Amino acid sequence: MVKKFFNSALENIPKDIIKSTGAYIIHDTTKDKFYIGSAKNILQRKNSHEGTLNNNKHHNKQLQEAFNNGNELNFIALPLNDRNITR
Repeated sequence: MVKKFFNSALENIPKDIIKSTGAYIIHDTTKDKFYIGSAKNILQRKNSHEGTLNNNKHHNKQLQEAFNNGNELNFIALPLNDRNITR
């Protein structure tokens, strides 16, 4: 069975923005722990995390264990684009 992140944080973001460069947070709501990363394409990185977690091959053992235990993991995107940069 393939599990997925709770991804409501991505649903309201336009596709051109979610595919942009930025930071992201994976929040284990069960243990209130955080994994923080950055990517040139946030959506692609989210999919990469899901794939490695589903294949039990994620490089972060604590995150893999949380996923395997069924902890709720939320993926929060923080896109960096011209709309949120002030000059």
